[in-house]
Amino acid sequence: MKSLVGKMNNITILDACTIINILHIDDEDDFLFKQMKQLDIFLPPVILEEVDKNRRKKQVDESKEHQIDRNFPQLYAYNENIDDYEKDGTLELIKEFTEHTKKENGELLATALALKLSREWNTKVSFYTDDFPAQKEFADYFGFQQIGQIQDSVDLLIFLYRLNKPDVFPKQKLQQYLSMLSAEYNLVSKKIVDATEEYKQKHASLQNKKQNKDLYFAIDAIIQGFYNVDSNSFKKGIDFFKTHTRIIKEIDEIIGNYSFDNVWNMEICKKIRCVLSYMNKYDIIQLS
Repeated sequence: MKSLVGKMNNITILDACTIINILHIDDEDDFLFKQMKQLDIFLPPVILEEVDKNRRKKQVDESKEHQIDRNFPQLYAYNENIDDYEKDGTLELIKEFTEHTKKENGELLATALALKLSREWNTKVSFYTDDFPAQKEFADYFGFQQIGQIQDSVDLLIFLYRLNKPDVFPKQKLQQYLSMLSAEYNLVSKKIVDATEEYKQKHASLQNKKQNKDLYFAIDAIIQGFYNVDSNSFKKGIDFFKTHTRIIKEIDEIIGNYSFDNVWNMEICKKIRCVLSYMNKYDIIQLS
């Protein structure tokens, strides 16, 4: 365990997807990375491995690549060895409660680390992840054990904002980061929408629609779900194409190269739109 003097504040665990988001949307002057120094961050080794493996999957320009390469090694300062969790049975207890049957991934080990930190420092722990299935899987355990809270990259940006005074972290800067985060998630989704719209434009004759009702229902569900913040139909459309392959080649390729649960979940984009809408009317209170 890290040797820190006094009581720790803002104990934080970051999932790989959240770290990669910060790496991709940060300014050239590393503003967000600098702001995260206000947090007491702990990372299981597996999360660092996941970041190292996936940080280059999204193509970025050369200057951003250099920035990511420069910042990534700094994350090892937050490395927290959790080998003893295997020995004391913590992981097995969490698996039993959550009915976790997958391999020992970052979210599971982050939950074990959060439990340990919450007990050793007698405080609440924040775990940030954009993996919504993982949030759902571990949320009840966090609540039952009074560990703290599971949040996402939107919440992390807002928290960093509210830790600062307006002259350090202006409102416009937060709005910019939120918009950039939305773009990170919309990129893959927009490719799918473009592919479905192109297919519909070329093949959507009345006869085809009658013969392939389920196909065109899925296409319309994707399009509606992407553009309508109140609709949950996007995932239903994707689920159709996950089980009915070889219809639209471009969609097959995208589904084969990305994890839908992590990258295409539209809920975070809807959340960003709602936050930006609120910010047009109300201020998030910062330090005075």
